[in-house]
Amino acid sequence: MHEACTVNFRNYAETLEDLMIGSMFLSADELIELTGRRQRASQESALRAMGIEHKVRADGRLVVSRRHVEQQLGAASDSSTQNEIMPDWSAA
Repeated sequence: MHEACTVNFRNYAETLEDLMIGSMFLSADELIELTGRRQRASQESALRAMGIEHKVRADGRLVVSRRHVEQQLGAASDSSTQNEIMPDWSAA
């Protein structure tokens, strides 16, 4: 019974990590879609060519910030500057 609890907890922890990291970093499938490459070295080359910063984890996997990719590709817009209320100086 102890083994089953450990396995279930491990699966839960991995799922939780995937949910937490998935929103902040690109998944392996998203990296393939973004770069058009499956091998890590080729993905790194493609990311460098696109000007996208990335890190290599201890296990060799690439880590790419979702927000950075959105900013580099122009998909993210800063809503705080778009909705900022400016004073009407002509009324002064």
